[in-house]
Amino acid sequence: FFFQAEDGIRDPLWSRGLGDVYKRQDYLSKKMSLLFKLVILWALSIEAILADISPVEIYVCQVKQGGTPVYEIDLSGTYTEPNPIQRGDPLHFYIDGVMHENQFVKDFCYDAFINKKIIDHQCFRKGGLVYKDEEFVLEYNFDIPSYIPPGDWVIRLVLRNNREVELGCLGAKFIVTPQFIIFRN
Repeated sequence: FFFQAEDGIRDPLWSRGLGDVYKRQDYLSKKMSLLFKLVILWALSIEAILADISPVEIYVCQVKQGGTPVYEIDLSGTYTEPNPIQRGDPLHFYIDGVMHENQFVKDFCYDAFINKKIIDHQCFRKGGLVYKDEEFVLEYNFDIPSYIPPGDWVIRLVLRNNREVELGCLGAKFIVTPQFIIFRN
């Protein structure tokens, strides 16, 4: 006596067949698709995420090559406006310092970090000779987005010469802590 599976009768303990595997995959993809749609709908229903923003703390940071920077930043004459920052408004930096030796200033760069991950890098040409003991003032606007992701923010501003050597470094840090979410009606 001989029995074949072609008649559509199978013992369910031995094999569920390939068809069942494909059906389960289809079921899972439909479930994930529904979850994805729900997340998108939830995200679109958010009006705003209100956050508490700490005041901006300014500090002189170490130049990458180590040693003493030749552009000495005077923290008493250096500030940011507004402080604390406002969403969607530029953060204005006013940096006051003195160059301790003749230097050709090539560019001014910034790096922006959230939780130690770089999110933006820009360099701007300054081009000019600055003489020893000459006061050198920098002004810069950093655009703050209307949505500020929560986390520890650090903005590192660097002045470099034509040999890519960092002449001076200023750091600014603030913390964004989420408070609550407002949903659209």
